[in-house]
This record gives sequence, structure tokens and C-alpha cells, in this order.
Amino acid sequence: MSGGFGASGGNAGGQTSGGARPQTGEIIKTFGEKCPQYTITMNKEKADYVVLLDHEGGKGYARKDNKVAVFYKDGDSIFSHSTRALGSSVKDACDAIIKDQTSKKQ
Repeated sequence: MSGGFGASGGNAGGQTSGGARPQTGEIIKTFGEKCPQYTITMNKEKADYVVLLDHEGGKGYARKDNKVAVFYKDGDSIFSHSTRALGSSVKDACDAIIKDQTSKKQ
């Protein structure tokens, strides 16, 4: 399963693919919990950021099997990271968007 979401200025965008897997709903729910100030949308035209999440199942406990990358809507990367937990990937992406938004306001 892979997916992406992003947010800025009260608008957000995203996309997921890979079928009806439990992670899809969990990603959207976790974004809502970790970034309640942003709106999550599937409409790419409304998005200021795109977040790609890649979950690879079946690896051992010590391996990092979730990869996350955050891009501006024009395609430039602002963040990438690997984590063991899907929720941590979402939190890290949200934190990167918040940090970017804060730096733009200064």
C-alpha cells in the first residue's frame, strides 16, 4: 500500500493506492489526530503538500518498514524518513509540514 497526503493554510491533499487495506483508514485517521489544523483532501489541485507513505509488511521487528516523504505541490522534497510504526511516519510528516509552515511565517 502506498499513499500521500499534505496540508497547508487549511487545505490538504492526498492519494492512496493498493486496495482496501486497514492502513489507508489508519493513515487518514492519524493525520486528522496529529494535524487537526489541516484539511485532508484527495483533490490534488487543492493541496499545498503531498505526502507519500510506503508500508512494507513482512519484515522483522528491528527493520524499518515504513517510509515517508513530504513534497511541495511543485514536486520539491522537504522531508524523507523511515520508521517502524505507521503512526510515527504520519506524525513525522505532519511535523515536517508544521515546521515548514512555521519557517515561512517568520
